[in-house]
Amino acid sequence: MRIPISLRAAALAAAATGLLVACGAPPETLTAPRHLAAPTPVPTAMPSAPRSTAPTPTDAPLPADSDSPTAAPSLSPAAAQAGAQLMASVLPVPAGGHGWPDETGLLDQAGFVKEVFAPDAQQTENTELTKRKFTVAAQRGWRDKDDNQAHVLLVKFATASGAKGLYDGITANWQDQQGQADKGTVFQDQADQATGHVITKLDSLGNAYVTMIATQGDTVVYLRYFTAAHPDQTGTQAMLHRQLALLNNPAAPPGI
Repeated sequence: MRIPISLRAAALAAAATGLLVACGAPPETLTAPRHLAAPTPVPTAMPSAPRSTAPTPTDAPLPADSDSPTAAPSLSPAAAQAGAQLMASVLPVPAGGHGWPDETGLLDQAGFVKEVFAPDAQQTENTELTKRKFTVAAQRGWRDKDDNQAHVLLVKFATASGAKGLYDGITANWQDQQGQADKGTVFQDQADQATGHVITKLDSLGNAYVTMIATQGDTVVYLRYFTAAHPDQTGTQAMLHRQLALLNNPAAPPGI
């Protein structure tokens, strides 16, 4: 969601096509989200590219799922402090849900690149993140009591322009894919000034999903929500709304 941005999973969406792009960067590959609806892994990777040359999805193996905690990132004291504040703002696992410890915690720049991008894109994306002044990322993934799956990723930059650069790259790529078979449909959420991407084609496990992205100042909110048979756009929008509210006021109840 692997989900986000790229959860290591027991089963992955073979048709996942929500593509991430860095403006002006050469073709790159984003790892696919994970699903836990079945015990057999179905590895998939999702490619991404500049707006003019988006390639077709290709299969690629991903690491096996693990319940081990995320490895400690290498962060400066300032980034670690910012990360602790960011982690406190990530939506918690809902009641009755099962969290994924290996997809929960802070990521430094190297960890974020490894988590999100395929090996052949990591060098380029690392350069782009440096230009955008990446600070730290925080993530949490879970399966809820209804077997729906979610992955939430907050990505903090030194300035709002860095967050906007990542947002613009992703949404531009989604827009350019509209009209292509099985590439999904883009929608706007005016209330939260967000963009969403709906994939209705079911994967091998019978799941569809919705990806949404928004910015709040210097932070990108990027989340995916997987549901059986039909994508849940309304549920994803509600989740994004709760996440933005919690990011704005970490002391407030998350409302889930």
